[in-house]
Amino acid sequence: MLARVWVKRNSVVYDEEDLYASSVAALCKSFENYLAERAASGIVVLDSRNPSDNAGSVHGITARKFSKDSDELPHLPESPVFGHSNTHLGLQIADLLVSAILAPAAAATYAADLVGNVHYDPRFAEVRERHCPRLGKLQYRYQDGQGKWSGGIVVSDGRRRQSARRLFEPAPHVVGQPLHDIQRHASARDLATVASFPESAAPAP
Repeated sequence: MLARVWVKRNSVVYDEEDLYASSVAALCKSFENYLAERAASGIVVLDSRNPSDNAGSVHGITARKFSKDSDELPHLPESPVFGHSNTHLGLQIADLLVSAILAPAAAATYAADLVGNVHYDPRFAEVRERHCPRLGKLQYRYQDGQGKWSGGIVVSDGRRRQSARRLFEPAPHVVGQPLHDIQRHASARDLATVASFPESAAPAP
């Protein structure tokens, strides 16, 4: 598993397009390394937005691939392509992992102290406790030429400079709260909790 999480600093305006493009570039670099280790080739499919946003998010990768000097991503035969999530199983799986596990877990880990945070619910700590240890085992991590570890779930925490390791550490206290009181699924926050803890599901091993 490869992922990028941004924890934004308070009262700082970020360039969303730059964050998106740099995240895609970093993920493609790690994916290239994964493919090279296996002498394989692969393709990256991004959730489509609009033509101008799509082109901007992969322009740098296209330049790196088709430079007259060299191809920095030889195991990716094409720059990232785009698809609609409602027609691609892979994108739907990625959406579910992010919206139901990773985003709630990150909110519980890095932003639980914020007052009036609409992206956080105390029950998200239970999402992290139940699922993040298994996500951690699915990470693809590797050492680059300088011996630095890369890949996996990368967290850029602009608030407290905490690492991704915090996602996989046991929480000091998990708030126990019945989940049957959720009446509707109008927001991603509600969807995340229900998708992670269906009442009929048996406890995970």
